[in-house]
Amino acid sequence: AEYRGKLVEPTLTSWGAGPAVANVVSGFCAGVFASIPNAPGDVVRSVVQKKLFDDPTRKAYGVGFGSIKEHIQVAGEIIAKRGVQGLYAGFSFKALHLGGSGALMAMLVPVFANITGIKYTGV
Repeated sequence: AEYRGKLVEPTLTSWGAGPAVANVVSGFCAGVFASIPNAPGDVVRSVVQKKLFDDPTRKAYGVGFGSIKEHIQVAGEIIAKRGVQGLYAGFSFKALHLGGSGALMAMLVPVFANITGIKYTGV
């Protein structure tokens, strides 16, 4: 890959890892890293949904300002009860899940690109 006109050698391949291994490891790391900003919103959404299942008469806002307000309120309740770490409940499982998905996707994209004849040079 090139960056500002210079060839950039991916670290894993320059250390001797094959392209397939580099893709899988990179995909896994990307998935784990993506979990960091994604987890708090996911936890809040899950709590909002659980409240609706527990009380079907509760107003469901859908998409809009009411929903945003409710999600912010629930986030505040979680932080008040469990601290900021409460927004990362289940993070380990989520990170492994998204890491595994990223690794699988990074492994399969070149395979399907090859099968379909689409030119794929990586990211």
